[in-house]
Formats: sequence, structure tokens, C-alpha cells
Amino acid sequence: MIRLLVLSGSPDAFAAALIKERGVQVAETIPVQEKDIAAFQPMLRLMRREPVLPCAFGCKDFTLQRYQFFLKFYLLAAGPSPRILIDEGGEIRTVLWPSFLFLDIPRFLVELTASSFVLARAVFSILRQRIRTAPVDVRKS
Repeated sequence: MIRLLVLSGSPDAFAAALIKERGVQVAETIPVQEKDIAAFQPMLRLMRREPVLPCAFGCKDFTLQRYQFFLKFYLLAAGPSPRILIDEGGEIRTVLWPSFLFLDIPRFLVELTASSFVLARAVFSILRQRIRTAPVDVRKS
């Protein structure tokens, strides 16, 4: 039995894929909004409520799903195995500690660093542009 948290897509398609691929029944289906992912404590309470069951997140498509890093973190923090991400196409990804520690965290840090550099460069370019085009008071010269 598994608790299925649905971000987007068809809960029936997720349940069918879980039965077909893993032989796991869905005990409970809970719709979740993307904004709910930002609330750490309420999300963990939702995932750990009684009876404590393994959890799975379902979404339409992995390639379009934002916040995959945080979904994996929630699955690992919530408790029992299997920890599963599933999409509507039937693709199932099991979330494991080693892959999270050695692949996902470094990838997240690289993305964070690259995004910070892009943002800093954009801000400096805007500031430089404003300094160059600042009005000059000719009367004071």
C-alpha cells in the first residue's frame, strides 16, 4: 500500500502504472498544489500522517515538473521505502539516498551557482547601462 500525492495528471493512470510495474496498491490519493511544496512542515505532516505509508508523487511529465529536487527531499525525509516519483506515461523513478546525495545535490548546487552568476551579470549590466546614460547637468561644468 502506498500514499499517492498528485501534483498534476490522472490519479487512475498513476495507480494503474504502480500496480502493473511494482504490484503496489494505492491506499490513499491526495491532490497537492505546487504552492504546497513550499510549506515544509505541513507537507511532511501530510506525508507522515497515520497510518504511516510509503509515499509517491505523481505528475504529468518529469521533464516539465519543477521542484523535483524538493520532491525527492520530501520523499526521503518522510520515511518508509519505496519512495517513488511517477509520471502519467508510466515512468517510475525510485528515489534513493546515494543518488540524492551524489547526483541531485551537486546538480542543484551547480544550477544555483549558474543562476546566481546569470542574475548578478544581468544586475551589473543594468547598473552599468544606467550609469552610462545618466543625465549630465551641463550648467555645472
